[in-house]
Amino acid sequence: MMQPFTHSTMTIALVVALGGFLMGFDASVISGVVGFIEIEFALTKIQLGWSVALLTLTRVPVRAAHCRTAFVAGTCGRRAIT
Repeated sequence: MMQPFTHSTMTIALVVALGGFLMGFDASVISGVVGFIEIEFALTKIQLGWSVALLTLTRVPVRAAHCRTAFVAGTCGRRAIT
């Protein structure tokens, strides 16, 4: 029989949902600011591409941390079903 949701389960779900929302918001902010930073900093197309790519690539370490946390939680946090 499954147990009802606990306070910690709901807290974790809300934090994960907020993280996803903020990543999407971050992408929209980057997309909206591209035209302005190109003019403000007199960037070439290559420099602009690198600046957008580097802002997007900051997500890679975050995703790696999420994967590692999920692995540890999956192996250490599960209980045997009896």
